[in-house]
Amino acid sequence: MLLIKLDDQGGIARYPYTLRMLKNDHPNVSLPNNPDDATLAALRAARVQTVPRPTGDVVTEGQPELVDGIWQQAWEVRKFTPEEIEQQRLASIPGSISPRQARLALLHANLLSQVDPAIESLESPAKEQAQIEWEYATSIERESEWINQLGSALGLDSAGIDELFVAAAGI
Repeated sequence: MLLIKLDDQGGIARYPYTLRMLKNDHPNVSLPNNPDDATLAALRAARVQTVPRPTGDVVTEGQPELVDGIWQQAWEVRKFTPEEIEQQRLASIPGSISPRQARLALLHANLLSQVDPAIESLESPAKEQAQIEWEYATSIERESEWINQLGSALGLDSAGIDELFVAAAGI
């Protein structure tokens, strides 16, 4: 049961407000577990009618609104900000993938056959490091410098590498 505590003018004093809070505010009053509206009104409280949660990017519960004499739950809906969209995008990029996942993602992107020539095109010592990592790594870390160098040699920018990691994680 959703409740609201009312101030002397009938406005919102506290929300959310629970039956336990109401009992604590009135310790000398014996209250049933489901008090009627008249009892609640006498104690400056009111029932809040639930309203289905709407859909949207960011949905938060606002202060209840008085509609035709009934307090109703209210929702605030807004679009994601560009910063929130970027945070979600970054959160979806795995920090590491298995070599199997990497090879399959590269195969699906028609890039697997270009990996060895791309490694060969790197300058020492990056070339040797990338070759060792490619052949022997037990996991491939997104933030590894060799991944950025290899991605660049494959013609991928940072977003392209990110997309491959996301695709690989789904394999």
